[in-house]
Amino acid sequence: MSRWAVFRAGLVRDFLEADSRWLALFRVAFGVVLLGYLIVVASFGRLDRFYTDRGLLPIALLREAYPADYAFTVFRFAHTHDQALLAFLATGLVYLAFATGTCTRLAAPLAFFATASLHHRVPMVVNGSMATMQLLLLWSMWLPLGRHASVDAWIAARRGVPCPPVRVRSFAVLAHRLQLGVIYLFNVLHKGGVTWKSGAAVHYVLGQSRAATPLAIWIREHEPRWFSPVATYGTFVIETSIVVLVLVPFARKKARRIAALLMVIFHWTIAATLNLGPFPWAFSMAALLLLVSEDGRSIEHIIGPRGGAVSEPAKAPPLVFLREAAIVAIIVVSAILVRHKNFAMHLAFGESRVDPRLVAAARVVGVQQEWGLFAPNAPTMDLVLVPTVVLADGRIVDTWRHSTVDLDILDGRLLRTDFYQQTYDPTTAVRDSYAFWDAYASYLRRVPTLERWQGERRVAQVVIHRLEIERPAFGDRTVHVETSIVAYSRRYIPWEPQGRTHF
Repeated sequence: MSRWAVFRAGLVRDFLEADSRWLALFRVAFGVVLLGYLIVVASFGRLDRFYTDRGLLPIALLREAYPADYAFTVFRFAHTHDQALLAFLATGLVYLAFATGTCTRLAAPLAFFATASLHHRVPMVVNGSMATMQLLLLWSMWLPLGRHASVDAWIAARRGVPCPPVRVRSFAVLAHRLQLGVIYLFNVLHKGGVTWKSGAAVHYVLGQSRAATPLAIWIREHEPRWFSPVATYGTFVIETSIVVLVLVPFARKKARRIAALLMVIFHWTIAATLNLGPFPWAFSMAALLLLVSEDGRSIEHIIGPRGGAVSEPAKAPPLVFLREAAIVAIIVVSAILVRHKNFAMHLAFGESRVDPRLVAAARVVGVQQEWGLFAPNAPTMDLVLVPTVVLADGRIVDTWRHSTVDLDILDGRLLRTDFYQQTYDPTTAVRDSYAFWDAYASYLRRVPTLERWQGERRVAQVVIHRLEIERPAFGDRTVHVETSIVAYSRRYIPWEPQGRTHF
């Protein structure tokens, strides 16, 4: 066999093939992540706050503001707490079937649609990690995820049907590699602002109180002058290295392993300083899926049958051709959107024209391909909303923190952050729509009842304060004074008090 033939065979093996045992390991791990994510989303009052008509975004407002998202979520039928709970339970059953490999051919696409539905109910809070979760499910649902370590495999064994490990060949494997390359490439290309060029970006990111962790607060209080430039330029180096390692056509096995390791270290380091929701989990699963081309014998003691994996038959049945045609079509649409939606492409080649219906459909499915983490500039302004209620007895209470109102909360102290709320609040403030403010206020008036505060539950007024602070420039330790404005205020006629309120 010629060198070219060997090289070509290696490319096919590493970019188009996946060992079924690695796919099974990915399914189990990602299924557990999805279940944990669903439990977290439904906890701490988020179910009522974001997924019912009694919350911040009633169905009528969702339908008016985000008609495409409204059409693509089953949660549009969930108006009450019990209905939303039922939708969450149904989603949990889908995720459980996915994790356990029960009817996997059906559970995998259902898991994709369930995740998209979950996110389209509150489109304002969706970040890059949530979009990545949808894309992982989109590309993987075409692959034989349930061949091992699954209920499907157990049933097949009971029937005497052998399930030896196979090396499945699919454009879905290539699509995942290209997707990771696109994510990290544009995360690099879009970071062209002055905060990134000057090395001050990490300094400003650590100043985001609404997302900062205790470690971030400690770092910014003891930050040496060299830290931000090293971390900022190091981000460029790591993200660029991941692009090269994911797509490099030589030393492929080592490159994949190094890329996966860099991804896990990079994203868990960010997670240690910022609360970005499922950010570390999503990209850890993306790193795991990057390894599916590995020989499954390395994990056969964990996941399933021993021995070398056999290749798929040379003559594929018609359904396989249809599967691959569908994957190629999605890849082509994604490539069009990469060209259309990314500012770096506009600078290089000029703006492109795409049918708006295609763009809208791609956004609904989750393949819109807009990537840029804290780009083009890291945020220099810190913004937090402080929602308060004035009770009938005159007391003013911060509803998120269950304490008296403190408008000096951006002074470096740790805030109790919620990865949904920290995104919803600034988006609401920027939108500055009466409909959104009114829905926000109506929910705040119901908070005492929803959270079962003891005694008095009568609200006389809702006041939402908007706090802003321009973070000190890099190298400047001057304490800047916050600015506070009343973003929204509404009075109500309180009911007669019947007792005291305890917080």
